Amino acid sequence: MTEHIYIHGYSNKLYYLFASIIKLKTNSKVNHVSIEIPKVGIYQALSRKGVTKTKKQLAKPIVTIKLPFNKESFAGKEFIQYLDQLVKQNISYDFVGVLLGFFGIKIQNKKKFFCSELADLYFSRYLSKKSFVYTNLSPKEVLLKAESFYNGYCHGTKK
Repeated sequence: MTEHIYIHGYSNKLYYLFASIIKLKTNSKVNHVSIEIPKVGIYQALSRKGVTKTKKQLAKPIVTIKLPFNKESFAGKEFIQYLDQLVKQNISYDFVGVLLGFFGIKIQNKKKFFCSELADLYFSRYLSKKSFVYTNLSPKEVLLKAESFYNGYCHGTKK
């Protein structure tokens, strides 16, 4: 039985500074993403709280992409454990990473995350797919990556 993980995309109010900049720079309605693992929690990196885990949505997503996930597998357990560890360590939001990303400069602070980096962990940690993108991913790009993976997964040899 295949379980799933969900990557949600949100459109926050324009009066939030980062929301406005992200929407403008990426030409997208989406300016925030999160990961939901059913019966485990919703993980996201928030500008005021850092990496968090909640049981309920803080806002209604405007798009959701369902991806294959096995939380009982070794990779699934390790992924959940890693996300929980980030929450317990009070990992803060990576403002510098976001700001420099607008100028095409990729920096990776292992002690800080922004929402797109956190959501992209599904690909890099769970699926062990190394990214060859040399700029920071935007929420729009994470959703495009998830949608492309979903289409390949569903329409490829795995059903």
